[in-house]
Amino acid sequence: MTRKLGRVHLISLYQEQPLPLDSGAVQGKMVIGGYFLDLEDSDMWWKTEGMRRVATGEVEVEKLHTHTFKPDQAREAYDLLHDRLGEAMGVLFDWD
Repeated sequence: MTRKLGRVHLISLYQEQPLPLDSGAVQGKMVIGGYFLDLEDSDMWWKTEGMRRVATGEVEVEKLHTHTFKPDQAREAYDLLHDRLGEAMGVLFDWD
């Protein structure tokens, strides 16, 4: 348990199984996850390879974005994510 706006660090492996975490227990808190990184892999090729694939169009990021909301439409955005999650791939707020 932690206070509101407190931090919870998740340090574990949950491979091919759901993370048993009650969403109500973490609302209003900062949840930080981690993963194992081999420090010998200092160039992190996977990071530059991922950006290369986005830049060349091999990964079509536009298809990952399905909805855009203005900040005053936050209620509608969160209703979508809570009630109709299957309709949303990526939800963005347009702050301009």
